[in-house]
Amino acid sequence: PYVPVGDTVDWVYLVQNAGNAPLDNVVVTDDQGVTPAFANGDDNSNGLLDPGEIWVYKATGTAAAGQYANLGSVTGTDAAGTTVEDEDPSHYYGLTSSIDIEKTGAFGIGDDGIANPGDVITYEFEVTNDGNAALVDIDVEDLDLGGIDVSCPKTALAIGESMTCTAAYPVTQDDINTGSVYNCAVAAGLDPIETNVSDEDCFETDIPQSPSIDVVKSAEPEILFVGEATEVKWTIDVDNTGNVPLSD
Repeated sequence: PYVPVGDTVDWVYLVQNAGNAPLDNVVVTDDQGVTPAFANGDDNSNGLLDPGEIWVYKATGTAAAGQYANLGSVTGTDAAGTTVEDEDPSHYYGLTSSIDIEKTGAFGIGDDGIANPGDVITYEFEVTNDGNAALVDIDVEDLDLGGIDVSCPKTALAIGESMTCTAAYPVTQDDINTGSVYNCAVAAGLDPIETNVSDEDCFETDIPQSPSIDVVKSAEPEILFVGEATEVKWTIDVDNTGNVPLSD
């Protein structure tokens, strides 16, 4: 069975006299250092494991990582001094389930060389199973960008396996005004005992700001004659030719 690392493990040893003579000096041991203790079963309180009787021994321990195996052994002595013995193995797998996500983003500037609304940030999410058990039902979500679609090549990862998921986000004018996009993503999956494991990573993608201004001054009329009193109308056109608002 799978057991989360650090959880308590309870072992139960059932010792039955399958012969036809009572047994004395019954001793139960475990080869991994735990100490089985008698719990119950000596119904007539005679201190002998009578034919057909079942004695229950118990021991506890703390789950360690990885495959664990132990061997329970029992010995007893009949009235003639003959020793009988038996053994039985058990095992568990200590789970250290874990998932890791590393998020990066790259901004793609359009053909005009400046950032414009609709230009795209391409995100990559490196998702790794860094635990000691396989993970299934893996899902990657962006937490901040309004539910952008994250595409992953699979939904399960073996121990130590990685995959790269991707997403695209078209920037807004507000993003350009801010000069960057900061957002977080989470990867989650289920281990063999359906415990959810997750990890979160954040990334800030810079968006280049290109402030620029253009001024054009014109007069009407454009041609004046010397000596004539003529009213001249001056026009000054100021355009924001950059990609961020200007003030002052």
